[in-house]
Amino acid sequence: MALLHLFQNTFMKNVEITVFGDQRNDIHMLEFADRAIVVENARPEVKAIADLVIGPNTEESVVRFIAQEIGLKIPALDKVDTSEGGNAHG
Repeated sequence: MALLHLFQNTFMKNVEITVFGDQRNDIHMLEFADRAIVVENARPEVKAIADLVIGPNTEESVVRFIAQEIGLKIPALDKVDTSEGGNAHG
């Protein structure tokens, strides 16, 4: 697994690994990580192993989560209409 190799063989040994996923092919990565985050519309078996379930991928949930985690305000996200039939420019 690329993540395992990267963190065992580089200077980045003492970091917390947070990953995002939604499909079966993400399961090994999610199990390896310190913090496994999945979107609301992920497959049930993927949600079952998550540390945290955030909003659906259709609502820019990963970007919103990362921005919140690092204290970043992204004005463009405030303009995104995530309602059915909405557009990204409000």
